[in-house]
Amino acid sequence: LVAMPMVLGSQILVREHAFLAAANVDYTFERAGGFGSMLFGSQGFFIDRFTALPGDGLLFLHAHGNAQEFTLGPGEVIDVEPGAWLYRDVSVGYTQQVFGLKTGMFSGGGNLVWNRFTGPGRVGSQSGYCSGEAGAMAAGAALGGRVSAGHAVCSPARTPPARAGGSL
Repeated sequence: LVAMPMVLGSQILVREHAFLAAANVDYTFERAGGFGSMLFGSQGFFIDRFTALPGDGLLFLHAHGNAQEFTLGPGEVIDVEPGAWLYRDVSVGYTQQVFGLKTGMFSGGGNLVWNRFTGPGRVGSQSGYCSGEAGAMAAGAALGGRVSAGHAVCSPARTPPARAGGSL
């Protein structure tokens, strides 16, 4: 559980399905940026936007595993596994980094995907996350090939140990 006090006019972007409750906060949502981000970014199709109203607001979020907040300075960067980000300030830039993996001339390859956040501002991450697609496949394998709706498997998230310009 993450409790986030909010002052008048402050805004925060939250990954889909992390919202629990709020007091004195305005809510809207927006489409996640780009087709690739929605499919490969593991953040869902929408991002929730919360804005504090007059008086102090309070926002409650749900994190899988432990939640950790990073405060980035101007131009400071952190790469986070796509399913591990929980929230970010609107001042924090977001891009998706895709690295092609090749194992040889005749071997197959794959992609390694990271979400890159650029400061200034706060970024919240979670140590575990639930993936509906991977969860359904794993649940189906565990149940002898039977997959039922609603199964999700939580996995530990990987956040790199260092960020550009400094250490965590």
